[in-house]
Amino acid sequence: MIEFNRDLMRAIKKVHNLINKTTFICIALCINVSVFSCDGIQKTLKDRPLKIISTTRAGNVPYGLYVENEYAYITNNNDLVIFDVHDPEDPEKVGAISTGVTFSLTVRDGLVYTVGDKGCIIDVSNPSKPLMIAELPMRGTGHSIWVEDTFAYITTSEGLEIVDISYPARPSRVSHCSEGPARGIVCVDGIAFVANRINGLEIIDVKIPSAPQKIKTLPGTEAAWHVHRYQDYLFLARHGYGVEIYDIEERNNPQLIGRFCDDDEGEALSVWGDSDYLYVADNFGVEVLDITDPAHPMQIEELGGLGCTHDIVVKGTILFIASVKEGLIILDFNPEFE
Repeated sequence: MIEFNRDLMRAIKKVHNLINKTTFICIALCINVSVFSCDGIQKTLKDRPLKIISTTRAGNVPYGLYVENEYAYITNNNDLVIFDVHDPEDPEKVGAISTGVTFSLTVRDGLVYTVGDKGCIIDVSNPSKPLMIAELPMRGTGHSIWVEDTFAYITTSEGLEIVDISYPARPSRVSHCSEGPARGIVCVDGIAFVANRINGLEIIDVKIPSAPQKIKTLPGTEAAWHVHRYQDYLFLARHGYGVEIYDIEERNNPQLIGRFCDDDEGEALSVWGDSDYLYVADNFGVEVLDITDPAHPMQIEELGGLGCTHDIVVKGTILFIASVKEGLIILDFNPEFE
């Protein structure tokens, strides 16, 4: 079992927050960041569980990210950009379309739904020639979107918006629920779990999209930023408070079972998890937590120096990151190096 030299990594993180990129690189080269095995054999960065495969510019300030089949869709301050990622070592930009400032997206049946200063529905059946087909009606600035059946559930600066997308060329606003800056969202069995930055984690019954009903807000979950669901686990990123793991077997009554907050005040921006690992994107880079015992999450890897990482998607052992500093970052995770 390899134990990371965490004191060294934490020292570098603090230095990085104070000095510029060039100085940081010089320091990293001088001290040769490393990890150590219990028998004292030095391991270099290339032997760590998480390593960068490729980095590709993705426009001005990347935000949202979605990966489906062989394509990665990434939004920024101006566009939706589409990459062919069938070879993770050599992503190729194949298309782009102007969307304005766009924070999040999802893909369903050959259509990309984006939200930000405005909402868009884009036909990407030909990824090299994306075609705008409609704008999504919504109040406020959109932060995240979930599409299920014939409805889009959009979190905005004004709360939760529900839009009928039965006819993608003519979407219509159906209802509104909650108030304040809602950010992440997932829907499970007619229940929407909404990360509200002010109120906290909200549980909303959306079985009848035209008449959503707020069930409750979990106390002590303010600064809720992003959510991800895997089976009966709900992973919540709380900006400034770290990440939390909930059991949602009883959909309308989530139970907290574990939490983790690191030494950079837990500035989690996005999470992605499964039954074994929880991946956290934050203001510095990415962390990997072992959650085989979800009540006691344990950090097993941390890769900093990536800048603010707004979004993360995991496909098998490949991690896709939307980084303000580097653009689209693709990493490989090999837990055998733990």
